[in-house]
Amino acid sequence: MPEVRFVRVPQGRTIGDAVMAAREACLPDEIRQNAVAQWVLQHDRTMEPSPPDGDRPPPERDSPHELQKYVLKRAAFAIFQRRIPMYFGALLHIGRVWEVSARALREIALLNEPSVLADAAREIGDSIPEDSSRGPAEDDVRTELEHACSDARQLHTGRVQQARDWWRLWRNEVSPFRDQKERLDAAFHASSGRRERGWEFASVVLDTVLLGSEPSTLVSDLRRDGAEFRGGDFHADSIGSLGGIAAWLPLVFWRDPEFHWWSRHFVEHWIHLQEVRVRQERERLLAPCVEAALAALRAQGGDAGPFLPYDVGGRPPSPELAAAYRQHLLPDGTASPWRMQWEARLDALPRGQALPHNWRAALDELTRQADATVRLGACTDAPRLGEPWPAYLQRVFEEKYVAVAAIGIAKPRRPDDALSVPAYAAFLAALTEKLVGMGYELTPPTAQRVDRLFVAVRKTGYASSGDW
Repeated sequence: MPEVRFVRVPQGRTIGDAVMAAREACLPDEIRQNAVAQWVLQHDRTMEPSPPDGDRPPPERDSPHELQKYVLKRAAFAIFQRRIPMYFGALLHIGRVWEVSARALREIALLNEPSVLADAAREIGDSIPEDSSRGPAEDDVRTELEHACSDARQLHTGRVQQARDWWRLWRNEVSPFRDQKERLDAAFHASSGRRERGWEFASVVLDTVLLGSEPSTLVSDLRRDGAEFRGGDFHADSIGSLGGIAAWLPLVFWRDPEFHWWSRHFVEHWIHLQEVRVRQERERLLAPCVEAALAALRAQGGDAGPFLPYDVGGRPPSPELAAAYRQHLLPDGTASPWRMQWEARLDALPRGQALPHNWRAALDELTRQADATVRLGACTDAPRLGEPWPAYLQRVFEEKYVAVAAIGIAKPRRPDDALSVPAYAAFLAALTEKLVGMGYELTPPTAQRVDRLFVAVRKTGYASSGDW
């Protein structure tokens, strides 16, 4: 049975104060002592933000400027009224997950003490009949307890790390709101009775509305963990509120000389937010497909993946490599982690530099660059109909490396970078010999072809294999 206690509320405090104090006591010290967290926790104990000063419409004798200020203030107030309760609930959820798992880890550490573990196993073992075929029941219980503690430690360590990640997201998302609230208050007080400062206040309100309409990464992550927030679709509500504000914006600012610029900026941001929401919804719908694809790829190729044998200097590119490269394109259009790591290893080699005159001293490094270029090019392109694989690699080598390198030689930025046709042909012969030694089936372009290549590059700036 859970422990039930009667707590006397101190004089001068309410039950709500006591409940709030109990909630804060469940938070880790790092959260409870944070200034931004205190700002959200103490913003409003009833979770119904108090109206701003001057909540009632200004009397008719006030100027249109005061009416504008009132409308703007209500728009900004709606943003904080919507966001702060959500951040309050998210903070309590993060703190609960963090504190519960941290407490569980402390209990697991105590249970792992040899004496405690032995006592627990003995007590449980005494109530279990001894099985002669499996040995003493106490030993079995001790083994099961050790396994259970190991599994629980792994689970709660991951939950604590996840709560820490959420806490970082929470701080990064809420801190700008706190800063914007201070800017809003300062701009409002500065605009009192000063028409020339009214548009400055309007600009701060517009920034507040745009900030409040940004999609929340924190909400998306928490919802994936099963947390729900009252109020329906938070992103849809934000964008809908933004659309409502866009509707009354001309009625309030149509006489301001800068209205057209601000309204265009406002509408452009609104369209951008709708595009972001569509993209996030697409990612959400495709997330199960992506997870299933990653699981299938891991089951097929293991944790190492299929690309390690095809690193620079390894096995020459093959149809199997090209097929794996296409297979590792996930349903959402992104590359798998194995493919991204392989591409990153290829991209780490410097390319696009001018060919040095003393290329023989750097031939090994130039060979690695050409090898990486052909490997990636063989995967990003595709053979023509009926084209054999060796002929396809020859074409990739000539188009992706030979022709591209010739641009910096035939049309150099500096005269010192120029090479003659015989010198470039000699370099290609030496480079091809190195690549053939690595397993490629390539032939070097002849001097006549290199000469035609230089002519095409000087004429058009680029040449495909068919031009020379």
